[in-house]
Amino acid sequence: GAHPFVPPFPGASLDGVVALRTLDDTESLLRHATKGNPIVCIGGGILGLEMAGGLAKRGAAVTVLESYEWLLPRQLDPEAGGMLERHAASLGIAVRYQAKTAAIEGNGCVTGVRLEDGTVLPAACVAIATGVRANTHLVRAIGLTVNQGLVVDNRMATSHPDIFAAGDMAEHQGVVYGL
Repeated sequence: GAHPFVPPFPGASLDGVVALRTLDDTESLLRHATKGNPIVCIGGGILGLEMAGGLAKRGAAVTVLESYEWLLPRQLDPEAGGMLERHAASLGIAVRYQAKTAAIEGNGCVTGVRLEDGTVLPAACVAIATGVRANTHLVRAIGLTVNQGLVVDNRMATSHPDIFAAGDMAEHQGVVYGL
């Protein structure tokens, strides 16, 4: 499969920084999702927006950081992205565009997110949803062809005729869809 990609921000290892993948990650997010508690979601993709929606429903004050000019730029045009933003706002979710994280701040645990423009957003928790990276160590070790993921053809066959692959680690025609 794959593992969550956590950009190498200063402070990414602080307590309260969560990349959603496991039950423990979910439980950590839910502990922080209390009425009015500030949570910053880094990443405005599908997973980031789903997390933001769930956290907002629990009463958290959620801000989503999106590096592009509208939500879901790979899936939506600007008009549809605007419609999605209005829906997110109706759920109590704030969205900041072209927001680039410089650091996650805190002393042992998260207190905020500093953006490249110098703005500091308060945060009791930071949820990171910036994609996944294919787990390719084993397939590299056995000599299969790997780029960003395990390369497959139209039949999902790898470079070995008896090995097939699908899911987060498979790369088809230069695209790893899990990414």
